[in-house]
Amino acid sequence: MKPIRKINLFSTAVNKKRSCYFRCRDKYSLSDKRLCLKLGKGEYAEFSFKLSENEIENGTYEICFAGSLELFDSHAYVHRFINSTVLLKLNGTTIYDGLIHWRSHEETASYWPIFDFQFDASLLKVGENTIKFANTTSIKKLGEFFDPRISEELGKKEAGEKIATLYLSDIEINFVHSPRKYPRISGVPGTAVEGVPFIIEVSSRQEKKSVELKSSENASVKPLGTAFEMGEYKHLFRVVPLSAGKVCKVNFICDEAVLTAEVGTVYSNSGNMEELITGPGVETTYWHQLLPGIEDFFAMGTGNCIRISIDDFLNNLHHIPTPQWIPLIKYLVRRERYFALQRIRVPHYSKIQHKDLKKLADMGGKLFAGVSIAEPVLFFAHDPAGKQEDLGKRIDAYKKYFRKRLEEVRLPGHKVVTFDSSGGMCGHYYQLGLDVQISEIAPACNILEESCSRGAASAFGKQWGVATAMHWYSGQGAQYAYDDARVCYAWLVMFHSYLAGARQILWEGGMFDNLPVYNFILSEESWRDFGRRYDHPMLVKAREGFRKLLDFHRAQQLSSPTVEFGVIRGINDMPISYSDSTSRYGDMSMARSWALLKVFLPHFCQGGRLESGRNIRRWYSATPYGQVDIVPAEADKKAFSKYKMLSLLGWNTMTKELYGKLVDYVRNGGTLFVSTAHFTVDTFQKLEWNFINKGDLSELCGVHVRDLGDRIESVKFTAEDFKQRFPDSFVLSRKNPLFVSHFDELYPVFERDVTYFGGDLKVTDAEVLAVSQKNMPVVLRRKLGKGFVYLFNSYSHPGRGNLQILAEMVMRAIVEKFPAEVILKDKNNVVSWFKYSGEKFDRYFFVNTDWTQPDRTVNATVSIKGVDFSLSLAPAMPVQIATNSEVFAIIKDPFTQIADWRKIKNIREIIFIGGDKTVETRVSNRMPVKIIKL
Repeated sequence: MKPIRKINLFSTAVNKKRSCYFRCRDKYSLSDKRLCLKLGKGEYAEFSFKLSENEIENGTYEICFAGSLELFDSHAYVHRFINSTVLLKLNGTTIYDGLIHWRSHEETASYWPIFDFQFDASLLKVGENTIKFANTTSIKKLGEFFDPRISEELGKKEAGEKIATLYLSDIEINFVHSPRKYPRISGVPGTAVEGVPFIIEVSSRQEKKSVELKSSENASVKPLGTAFEMGEYKHLFRVVPLSAGKVCKVNFICDEAVLTAEVGTVYSNSGNMEELITGPGVETTYWHQLLPGIEDFFAMGTGNCIRISIDDFLNNLHHIPTPQWIPLIKYLVRRERYFALQRIRVPHYSKIQHKDLKKLADMGGKLFAGVSIAEPVLFFAHDPAGKQEDLGKRIDAYKKYFRKRLEEVRLPGHKVVTFDSSGGMCGHYYQLGLDVQISEIAPACNILEESCSRGAASAFGKQWGVATAMHWYSGQGAQYAYDDARVCYAWLVMFHSYLAGARQILWEGGMFDNLPVYNFILSEESWRDFGRRYDHPMLVKAREGFRKLLDFHRAQQLSSPTVEFGVIRGINDMPISYSDSTSRYGDMSMARSWALLKVFLPHFCQGGRLESGRNIRRWYSATPYGQVDIVPAEADKKAFSKYKMLSLLGWNTMTKELYGKLVDYVRNGGTLFVSTAHFTVDTFQKLEWNFINKGDLSELCGVHVRDLGDRIESVKFTAEDFKQRFPDSFVLSRKNPLFVSHFDELYPVFERDVTYFGGDLKVTDAEVLAVSQKNMPVVLRRKLGKGFVYLFNSYSHPGRGNLQILAEMVMRAIVEKFPAEVILKDKNNVVSWFKYSGEKFDRYFFVNTDWTQPDRTVNATVSIKGVDFSLSLAPAMPVQIATNSEVFAIIKDPFTQIADWRKIKNIREIIFIGGDKTVETRVSNRMPVKIIKL
């Protein structure tokens, strides 16, 4: 887009008289104040501008205007479906006459939106040109497109005045693009995989000309027919690369022109390549912007899926009847592109009904990526049943709600997915019949959502994915411009989620357009620095990430990473309901013990600020011990057996079934870390525990809990293997318990919860590792079969003060008892790493997660199987080390594939395809290594 002319709205005396200042607002935010042209119901204004001959060129132009309605001067606009009618003429020719839709989300994207209307250059003339802008809005004219809730809040008269009064702040004439050259070819991917087809397109514009295959190299080509789409005749061909390591090239002839499609890198096919669905979302995109956006999406290969929010107050897609959706879906299906449909907030006038989604989904078949249950976790905020204190009833009410929603949205024969920031709950979703958990990341903590979703999906044999919140939302405010750091963040989400095992990596929005956020009183400059349109270089660069992700997937063909550590999400636990401060029940930190997860994820966030001072905007964490899964307690014992260590951290209501699974897990060689409080059978968060088996935990822990024990003031370790890691006496409370300096929670009697209690234990068959100042067992260990149980004898969950610090130190000591295959030294504490086990070699990927400094590389040292490496890591881009324990290959280019790794006589031969093929090798013995680069 190239600006041609900014129109002076006040160049005439008539328009000057109608000028005034206007500022939008709601309960939480203010927009910038603008000088506007005020247009009431039925009023119009005319504007003139001059163009010289050299300012007009063939192609497409647009008229853009920015404005607001008087309705936006109060909170009454929020979450309403707001429409207007306008008439726009250029030199007497109608450019647009109809309905426009105003976004209406508080604090975000609502103020001073930009509307654009395209026209052909032939409507412009040398000399004076005239624009007529008319506000034709009234409640009567809007009819069903008027939201009656506005009248209910303001009264019909005031609502009518505010909806029909428009404040016009800007009008511009812009050049959009030159005429396309025909015939043209598009859809050629950056890379390909042998035996995996891709679709390319030849367009002959409005003329149905023949397109013939002239020649092909390393390719099988099949015509897929011609159709008139997006105003052009488009000829499709399916191309299958035949061999890896060779150029795939196809030549066509159309209208005597030779068109060439060439893919320079064809990767080897491992035979285990999983389906990856990835691409942008359109939640704030208008219909007229969606059509060319999808055409460009295919042409540029920026993903293989479009996620469409059909009903929302952030777009006008609910204006579009089903028959108009059918050509768009056919367009995607003919190109074998996935699509997902979501209904978030449905207006009463929606022109597409739920039953119509079945018709669209059936058109896609396996290409339909799913219909969404949108944000079911909001049940806890809105439904009284979600707020009661009996956790069992609370969970049951939630399951009932989710089951109902599942049946409401289900389209027979198709996937149901979520769009939810409650990965900790998705084990319940899978049990109830969900196909794919799609975690909403940012605002939710990305690394935590990955761990929760992967753990539950693995336990129940399902897929999982992520959908990134709007960039104007995950930006956490307009003071954060959509700049290179935001692009780096987008790429980090793509690559990190893929490495974590996500196989749907989608966007809520913010890729086709990126809108302003008003969390504060801002200047006009702040707003403009954040709002971006489709062709803005930052958005173009962000969308390129999808193309790179697909190239990475083709090169690496990864499955889910190897995960050795798991944390059990306990029965009746609801980690989504708590913050890192006091829980809503004043329940003495029963849920705050989730903070112990920082042993594995030092920077994960449950909300608010972290102890390290890092804000939630960081979203990622270093992973000193590799990845960790959050595993639902309802998973079977086979799911537990995959982990060499399991920990119970948050709430748990113990059942005989879970108790039995834990016994089997440990007997078969697992290591379990658990607290005394986790054995309660209660569903209320109180200290009056009723323990399973009446406190007889001898089968698992080698102890019997008799009652509440003494207060723990200090702890001394007696076991030799722990002594060296702890001081002679670890002091929990240095002062009188009523007046210690570190108290941090409400307590019903003294108003401060400052004491730490253990259970009164009868030790039957356990080793005492640490005792209190009164010689009460605090940390115990029991050998059971092939495994070990570590019991932390805390009568409350160890989630506060010095007790949390002690529990964290104990957990870390246990973790570090396992032989470490990978030792990472990362002084910046920003590197996340992943392991993938293979038959011929193992692979390790290391990622710098600090997206806030996109130009800064970090240095880290890693030891793998005793061999040291120095790594220099740019943000978001993975660096790989592959090894068979004898030879180590350090691959810096993420798009370089190890096509084969074989031993021929005394030579180790490694074949690489793609990327820059810059590979460093290390050999732990004298075996010669031969590198082959295809």
